[in-house]
Amino acid sequence: MMQTPLTIILTLKGRPYHTLRYLWHANRTGFPHHILIADGEVRDSLASLLENPDTFPSLSYTYRRYPDDQTLNDFLAKLADVTARVRTPFAMLTDNDDFLFPSALQRSIAFLQKHAGYLSHSCGVAGFRLQSSATDITANLRGPITQLAYRYGQMYAPYDISAGNVLGRLKAGYAAYSSVWYNVYRSDMLKQIVENLRRMEFKTFEPVIEDFCAIQALLAGRHRSEADSISYIRQMDSSLRLVSPDPPPEEADLMQDFSKLLGATQQLIQLSGDKNIKACIDTIGKTYQHRLNFHLQKHFMRYAKFVAGKPPNMAEE
Repeated sequence: MMQTPLTIILTLKGRPYHTLRYLWHANRTGFPHHILIADGEVRDSLASLLENPDTFPSLSYTYRRYPDDQTLNDFLAKLADVTARVRTPFAMLTDNDDFLFPSALQRSIAFLQKHAGYLSHSCGVAGFRLQSSATDITANLRGPITQLAYRYGQMYAPYDISAGNVLGRLKAGYAAYSSVWYNVYRSDMLKQIVENLRRMEFKTFEPVIEDFCAIQALLAGRHRSEADSISYIRQMDSSLRLVSPDPPPEEADLMQDFSKLLGATQQLIQLSGDKNIKACIDTIGKTYQHRLNFHLQKHFMRYAKFVAGKPPNMAEE
């Protein structure tokens, strides 16, 4: 294993050719950090390649087979297990349709090493879209780039969430939503966030999973993102939730998850010693309701297109 202070966590479910593209690029460019790969939909053909050290000889990585991600709790158990295996001071979550930029990751490492009061750091997040006419296994995998965005979305605008109190950080990072999910984290913080998430046993995915993680991170401390370099570039319109969406969730499950999120958050605020509990909960409740409505609208659009046999297009959401 390479001795660098950062571990990359790559969780898998499907898209095996995106996984090979991700690793081929990392191998070709001599990616310097160790990658922990957690496969929640094992395909023997892919697994045999990844378990052969000669396939990507310039990469340091560990490949682990997990039971199939048949439920959300299966995925969260996998995520918690692989995150707990990190042995470096810093860790970062990625998807297999990302391309990582080591120079920017090094900037995040250096920032966190120098600024002990910050829990995570990121540089910019860019995005690209492919025009793919293929209908075979290479669909959405290759083709000319039709869109290249320096900023993947407004939630990746630069920020410095550094207020000395919980309410200030929630207003800066949650009410005015900034994505902290794919930042470079101090490993102990990321492990705690993911383990708390696993214990919640949420029944729905969007937005409660990412929101609960963001809220935990903001309650715990400071976070920063800078725009003068790029940490990674994401592919647009390749998410499995776009290509093959599940039916919209049941209202009872959504409300139960909302109640769980508020209850757990109130306990965390009390443990932090912050006195503005009511204001914090009000901020979280109003923001979450707005984000839930937004995500439900997108989900219904995705599912309606899927049922009608129309291709997904994130740009229309």
